[in-house]
Amino acid sequence: MSPELAPSNTHAPLEELAIPERPIVEPVDPLTIIPKPGPMAKLLIDVRDEPRLSDGMLLACASPKKGTNYPEIIAAYERESQGAGFSPTAFWDSHFDTPSPDDIAVHAADSEPILDYARRVREMLVIPTSKNKEFDLKLPYDRVVAGAGRFSRHEFHWDGYHMGKGHAADERWDLVLDIVGNAEYQIEKFGYPLNGSADFFASRPQPPYFSHMVRLLADRFGRETLVRFLPAMEKEYRGYWMDGEADLMSRDDGTARSHRSLVRMPDGSLLNRYWDDAEGPRYEMLKEDVELGAMVVNGLSGTARERRLAKFYKDIRGAASSGWDFSSRWMADGHNLITANTTDILPVDLNSLLLYTEETLAMAYDTKASTRQEHSAEWAFAKHKEREYRTRASDRMAAIRKYMLSDRPDGLWFNDYNFVRGAQTDVPSAATAYPMYVGMTNEAETFGTAQTIRQQLLHRYGVATTMNDNRPNQWDGKERIWAPTNWAAARGAARMGHIMLEAGDIDRRRIEELFTTAECIRKAYMDGVELAYDTFGMIPEKHHGDDASIMTGGGEYALVKVLGMPMETYVAMSHWDVRHPDRTPGILGRETLLLAA
Repeated sequence: MSPELAPSNTHAPLEELAIPERPIVEPVDPLTIIPKPGPMAKLLIDVRDEPRLSDGMLLACASPKKGTNYPEIIAAYERESQGAGFSPTAFWDSHFDTPSPDDIAVHAADSEPILDYARRVREMLVIPTSKNKEFDLKLPYDRVVAGAGRFSRHEFHWDGYHMGKGHAADERWDLVLDIVGNAEYQIEKFGYPLNGSADFFASRPQPPYFSHMVRLLADRFGRETLVRFLPAMEKEYRGYWMDGEADLMSRDDGTARSHRSLVRMPDGSLLNRYWDDAEGPRYEMLKEDVELGAMVVNGLSGTARERRLAKFYKDIRGAASSGWDFSSRWMADGHNLITANTTDILPVDLNSLLLYTEETLAMAYDTKASTRQEHSAEWAFAKHKEREYRTRASDRMAAIRKYMLSDRPDGLWFNDYNFVRGAQTDVPSAATAYPMYVGMTNEAETFGTAQTIRQQLLHRYGVATTMNDNRPNQWDGKERIWAPTNWAAARGAARMGHIMLEAGDIDRRRIEELFTTAECIRKAYMDGVELAYDTFGMIPEKHHGDDASIMTGGGEYALVKVLGMPMETYVAMSHWDVRHPDRTPGILGRETLLLAA
């Protein structure tokens, strides 16, 4: 067993846990801390010819040997690389300690029940914050890392939420507090939680799940928790996702215009895209991005070449920010990565999650108003802000419907929208579940979307991300069943069922169709995880939709054999009662301010 995967087995008793104080952090421009390959770029590419150094993430996670630092190594490389007989591999080995390229598989003990296995491995994924290495972001709380092998070093943002829901279901609030505390620290420092807790991820956020995490804590510690984390939620929302709003709204020329993540549509609506502020190839995938970039600009020259290459790198970085890296969702031809056009696309999942953030901000201000004297200045300000965020959520909901809702021959879909082309994309995906997931769909949209998911995306062992069996892409086709989309589809159908049940204007027998859909998805996904576990003795990052006893693969890296996201999703689903969600602690309650008309 890797020393970085040793069990922690230490946590505070539940009754001793409390929400931490807001951190005092000096803000930092993320672009100032990203490692610049500079003259080392050629070395980072050349050493990839060595099989044990063939994974770019391993090189990104390498640490200078004791007694040296990165600037000293750069200077040595500039001197020595010009000499006769220079060996890139020998230079690398003499200056860096590189993690093992061998995948780490934590196997089940004989006859070990799957939940016992999940709880045992869970402890191995908690890394003390003292164990930091070069380019690691120092965090105030223990890191709940994403998995074994190449993901055993860093905390990843959306992995954190999807792991945290399993922790919450098991009453491991100490781990949830660590995840939320680290995310809040990153928001205060950088403006958003990073893709992963490493300097080379600093320019890149991931899907905005921080409000989901805060709502988890509010279910356990009370609604005042929303007020405690209100500054961080608002800083992330306004400081990053809505940055540039005033300038975009100050000019109305009838065209779509953008700034960072924010896009102003021709009608004045505001929607968002995935974005990364950094330029050029990704540090952790330098060789792949450079090689693809050369293909993209083949035959171009001068300014046209420079602009096309810069746009391609932005699109690759944006796709990595989505978590769906990579998917045909981000490709103009639906197949080839060199046609990536991520920054032209307004994704339905991202905008649904931001609607949920706006709803949560409204809830936080409503809670804050309830603690102030009625009609006082503080009360009036909080009620004003509550109304503002309700309006923002309502406006975004209308824009999602206007631009992303499509009644196609193969079913009703919420599709991504290409604002440059002025049309929806041609890749329907499981992101269609996210409007249901956040509770915004009306009756026709809910039943139409649920039926589409059942008929087009649901396989024996779970919901596929897309209908494109595009082998090079991690997030395409029935060969790769992922936890987040199955959670969103199952929870979305059930959540809308309960919202409609409470509204009382739809026959209970019709609503039962939604609960049945949720149960089918839940069972299919859990059956897939169980079959993979029974076959391989572990819970891999994804499994095959038709036969989970087949070890699946595809994408930028080899299959990760132990990943916390599917493991904790299984734990959460094992606790979840579809028809009685209040019996499940801390798992996305059905409370909403947006009962759809």
